[in-house]
Amino acid sequence: MFIVSGVSLDNRDKALIRTTSNRPSSISQERQSQREYVSGESHYLWGHRYLLNVINHNGAGKVEVRNKKYLDLYVRDSSTNEQRERTLTEWYREQIKARIPDLIVKCQPIMGVTVNEWDIKVMRTK
Repeated sequence: MFIVSGVSLDNRDKALIRTTSNRPSSISQERQSQREYVSGESHYLWGHRYLLNVINHNGAGKVEVRNKKYLDLYVRDSSTNEQRERTLTEWYREQIKARIPDLIVKCQPIMGVTVNEWDIKVMRTK
């Protein structure tokens, strides 16, 4: 999972962050199962479920969306789970980076903030 950082916050935003961080710990978040990166596994993009389809090939790893239902993951036959995960993660990052500029343009006037810079970071769970 990724988060976008770099938005300057005003006092309203800081108050909202304090309020949400003081919520009871009884609110739990459902965790994803351990990924194996095999065909038939469910993955999500923009809130939609896709079935992973692992395709062995000799070129560099890549991912393609097919028929609004499948994520085709092209990797070498000898690829490890870590290599498959890295290929898919880098593809997700590319998808996010392509969408962020349009979202910033749309949201800045609504929120009354100016984004000076932004970045994509890996979110670690505790």
